[in-house]
This record gives sequence, C-alpha cells and structure tokens, in this order.
Amino acid sequence: MKTLNNYQSEIDAFRRNFSNFQGKKIVLYGIGRYTASLLSGISGFHFVGLMDRDVTNIGKTLFGLPVLSKQETEVQADLVIINTAENYWKLIYARIKELSIPVYFRNGQLACIQEEGAYQSNRYWEKNGNELREKLKEYDIISFDVFDTLVMRKVFILDDIFKLTALRIQKKWKIDNFYKERIAAENSEFNMTLDEIYEKINRNLQLPEDVLKQIKETEIQVEMDNIVPRMELIKILDGVEENKTVYLISDMYLSAENIKRILKRCGVKRTENIWVSSEQKKSKKRGELWQKYKQEVVKGQRALHIGDNLVSDVEMPQRYGIDTYHVMSAADMLKESSAGSFVAFVESLEQSVFVGLLCAKIFNSPFALNRSRGQVLIKDFETLGYCIFGGVIFSFLTWLADETKNRGMERVLFFARDGYWLRKNYDYLTALSGQTEFPASGYLAISRRLVLIASFRDEDDLEEIIRHPYNGIFSEYLYDRLNLNADEDDIHKNEEVNLPQDYEKVCRWLNSYRERILEKIKEEKKNYMSYLRKQVLSEKDGVVDLWFYGTNQYYLMKTVGKKLMGFYFAVNKDISNRCGWGNCQLSCFQKEDDPFAEACNLYKSNLWIESFLTAPYGMIKAVDKDGKYLCDQGGMNQKFWECRKRMYTGICDLERDYLKVFGGDLHNLEPAFVDCFWKEVSTEHITLSDNLKKVFFCDNRIVKRWEEHIFE
Repeated sequence: MKTLNNYQSEIDAFRRNFSNFQGKKIVLYGIGRYTASLLSGISGFHFVGLMDRDVTNIGKTLFGLPVLSKQETEVQADLVIINTAENYWKLIYARIKELSIPVYFRNGQLACIQEEGAYQSNRYWEKNGNELREKLKEYDIISFDVFDTLVMRKVFILDDIFKLTALRIQKKWKIDNFYKERIAAENSEFNMTLDEIYEKINRNLQLPEDVLKQIKETEIQVEMDNIVPRMELIKILDGVEENKTVYLISDMYLSAENIKRILKRCGVKRTENIWVSSEQKKSKKRGELWQKYKQEVVKGQRALHIGDNLVSDVEMPQRYGIDTYHVMSAADMLKESSAGSFVAFVESLEQSVFVGLLCAKIFNSPFALNRSRGQVLIKDFETLGYCIFGGVIFSFLTWLADETKNRGMERVLFFARDGYWLRKNYDYLTALSGQTEFPASGYLAISRRLVLIASFRDEDDLEEIIRHPYNGIFSEYLYDRLNLNADEDDIHKNEEVNLPQDYEKVCRWLNSYRERILEKIKEEKKNYMSYLRKQVLSEKDGVVDLWFYGTNQYYLMKTVGKKLMGFYFAVNKDISNRCGWGNCQLSCFQKEDDPFAEACNLYKSNLWIESFLTAPYGMIKAVDKDGKYLCDQGGMNQKFWECRKRMYTGICDLERDYLKVFGGDLHNLEPAFVDCFWKEVSTEHITLSDNLKKVFFCDNRIVKRWEEHIFE
C-alpha cells in the first residue's frame, strides 16, 4: 500500500549533509523519531549501530541495529552522528566528546562545545551590595546619580521615551513630527530646562500656550509612568547614616522638583539635596558641575559619588578629587553579559520596550550577576515566564489576532493540548487591550491519535494508523495507539515494537484483534464526529497549532470536508506537507522564503516550548458520546503543573507591563526579532537554574510510553 512520507525533507537533508560519508561505518546517536523515520526511508549508507544515554539499552536491537557502548562504537564505527532534536545536541556531545572518532550533529556540522565568552573576564561581576555599604562608612558626603543608577526607564534606547511621548501626543493632538522636534530642540544646546526645550519646540510648531503646557505635562507623565526603581541601590541610599550628607546629582532637563516627585514615588526618602544640570547651568559630563560641587559642598571633606556613566560619574568627579564607585546601568549589564550579542538587533520602539522590561526584571540590581562571571541565569518560574516565554507568546498572539481579523475569521480554535495556555492567554490579551474586533476563541479536542482514528475511511487508512512511528512493547502499543488491552494469552504482548520498521510483523500480531480494532475505530469515530458537528466548524474558523507538517490540520480537514486556515509558529513548506503550503497555512516565526521550520530558532527548542504549553491532562485519546475528553493519565509535566501556572503569571505580567508602556494600546512585537532573541536562549547565553530545568519533559504518548527529561 502506498503511503506518504512526512519526513522526506529530513531524509533529503541528511543525504545532502553526509553524502561524502556513504562509504563510512556510521553510528547514530538517538533512538527516537528522527532515527525511526530516517532508517525507514534512506538507503546507500552503512549504519552499524545506535547509541543512547540509557545504558540498559546497550545490547538490544532497535530498528534492526544494535545499541552500542562507547567502547564498541570506537571499535566498530568511523563516525557518530547525533540524530536528535537540536536542543539535545550540546548535552549529548558533552557525554561522548571523549570518543576517539569524529562526532557530527545532524545538520552536518562537526560537533564541538563553544569556548566560554570574553564577558567572563569582566571584573565588575565581583562587585556586591555589601562591598558598597562598607565603602560608604569611609566618607562624610555621599552623592548618587539618579537616572540609570537609582531609577531606570522601561525602554532600552533612552531616546525612545520621547517616541512614547510622541505616540500619546499624536493620538490626542494629531501632531506627527513631535519626536523629531523634541530631539532637535534638546540637542541644540547644553543644560536646558524642560521649559526652555519646549520654547524651542514651539518656534516651529506654533501651538497655543495651553496646548503646549498640556503636551509638556504629557511628557512628564510619560516619564513618571515608565520609571522603575532599582531597589537595591535605593535601599543602600536609605541606609546611609543620618549624620552623613547625601546629594542626588543628575544631568537632566527635568526640574529638581519633578525628579523629587519621581524619587518619592519610587520610595526614596532622602531627597533634600538635588542638583540638576539644567537648573545649575553646569554639566556633569563636561565637569563644571563637579567643580562647583567640590567648591560649595565637599570643601575638603571625604566625598564619594556612585553612578553608572564612566565619564559623568567616574572620570569627571575623580578629576576634581572626588572618589567614585561605578555601578552599571541595566542596559550596560545586558551589553556586558553572556547575552550581550543580542543588543545589536534592538532597533524599533517595540523592541526597545521589550528589552527594557527584561532589563528591569533581570538587571534591576547592579549586582544581579555577582559571581556569575556574566552568565545570565533565570532562577524562578515567574521570571522564566516574563523574560523567556513572554515575548514568544505575546508576539505570536498579537500576530495571530491581526492575521485572523484581517482575513475575516470569526473564530480562532486552539488545538489541544499545546493550545491550552495559548487560548487562555489570547483571551487575556484581547480583553486587556480593550479591542473587540478580534475573533472569538475556542478550544478543540484533538490529537494525532484522535484524528487518525476519526479520518478512517477504509482499510487503506488502517495502514497509516498502524505504521505511525512507535517505540515500546506490543501491549503498550496496542493500548496507546488502538485503545485496546492485550489478551492475556498473547505471546507477543511483551515483545518490542519499532515502527514503522516493524510494520509487517505488527500487522501479523494484530490479526487476532482486527475485528475489535475496527469496532473500536467505528465507535470512536462516531463519537468524535458527533463532537465535531457540535463545534459547527466552518471556513471562517482559523485553527492554531505549533509546528511540523500540519498533520492534525490535514486530518481534521479530511474528516470534516472543509478547508480550514492554519496558524503556526513554524511549519515545513515542502511537498511532504499534506496541507498544501500557502493555501491554508501561515507561519509566524519563519521567513517567508524559508522552506524549513528547522531554520527557525524557536523550532530548535520545540520540545521545551511544547512541554511548557501542554494542558493539565494527558493526551486526548478519544471523546465519549457526551463530548467528554478521554485522556491518558497525566505525566511529569502535569505533576509540575503549579510551576506552569507561575510561568503563565509571568507572561501575563509582561503583557500587562508592555501594554501599559504604550498607554494601553496593542503594539505588536516583531516575530523575527523574538526568534532572534530566542537564539540567546537556545545557545545557552541565557540559562536556567536546575530547579527550573527539572520540570520540563517530553510527553509523546503517540510514539512512545516513556517520558524524557528535556534538559538531560
């Protein structure tokens, strides 16, 4: 019987990557889906064995090949190819790097572990808050910089605060060129007050006095709304002994009174002495303000200044005999950290806000990376949701909302189980935005097993149900795939099954169950069709899934006889995609001309993302006559369900903060940028603590019974 190979593009890629090794003896590391599909569809290569991390598999025969030890591999093979999902490559290579034969990744690259980055040599990472507290005891007069030291903004690029102001002004007064005028006015001369800046602005805009005043107040409000206190430094400031004199010194256009309002709002108590360059008409950066400060305040006493700018807060005060203590701004900490390569990609206002919020979360303390050697480490589930998953989910859902609205969709149906959190968050986000024109949401009971059964037409379809990849024992296969218990006297029930390779053998073993299989399929299909009729599916419905080939969408369309538009993170666009790429599938995080989902950085972590997004129950095997889900028992992902709820809280917090920055308006975060950001995660420039890693498992009951820890 003829079948389609959904994995042909992977097989073709393997052939291209390793064509020079067709005469070599090859061992494949990995006994999962990639190896099952590869061995069932490729010829011309000399595979001599397999490797696996589970030492109990050594000596077994899987997919017709022996599972070898490291020692056996070195003797029998010329090379090893790590044939797994990319997120495992580095971990696997670390296990076998001592092999005396070459090791390659599945993409054709020679395996290696990257050398540690230069960021690790930065002496700043040794600084800590206690060190600074002890240093303060040595001085009579203490001064602090304000912006980027005691407080920070929710934007990565500082001038973007004026773009946020411009958005509000354009919305209310329809002034389109405010940002350009604001920048030009401030750059025209040094040490201007906000009033003086607005006088210059109005030479071109010619606004009524009351409108100009309102616009100026709008800017002040935007500043207030987008300030984040750096709490550790504020606590250090408030802890300065009462007998010591404290000054706050800033190169700033805002008045001392406005700065005091900002600081009071952030919980700063000691605001009695504020010097601002615009009011003093002297600059920190050029040194004049420090000269005056030394003459009028210091007067030969022991003085220390704390600030972030290496010129304004370090070089210049030192020039006038004032000791300094350098603390990094959150933005500079990001630049100097393990994730620093990412900042080159921050361009738009939306990107600047996203990265600004992440900086405020991760680098709020100037000592956040103390003794870390600059490695960014996420330590709690809320921060994981906020900083890692938040941008991905937000970017996808805003893209989805716009695409479905623009295409006239009336409903968005999220596929179980990966759509569980996505549907919840879609509803949260659209409600938060206050926009009502987006399609309503729904949640559709679906799984590969369920749609395979439901799309059954004749015995040719049974072949596809049977041969779908599976690795386990026959009794498990019978229950997981066909929802039947093995007979007590079945002599094959404890024998191993490796599909699709064992298809002919399994068919023989299933002969005695054939009538029961067909009856079970008939019953399950009847119930599922009844369930689908109640959903009233139409071509005005969009369906949402994550990646691969759109298999569930294909079988669903086959079952209901309707074309449904699918919306994905990323999909493979080759001829193996049964949905017919371009006609009924759209991809969010994928370049339009890119045929392979694997080029997407998010796809490289697909198992991790799926593990987070899964539902609080196991695979949906069927629905009963009342439409109730019949699910497998939940696994390890469900065991750690409270951790996922905490991650979801972090995602919601990011979305709320992001919208608040834009005054409640929904601004999309570019998918290409988010995918670029994810590279920092997938290459471990941003890592997770062990207590976070332990809650993520690969749960794929349709192809195997056992679960795998994602980060092992």
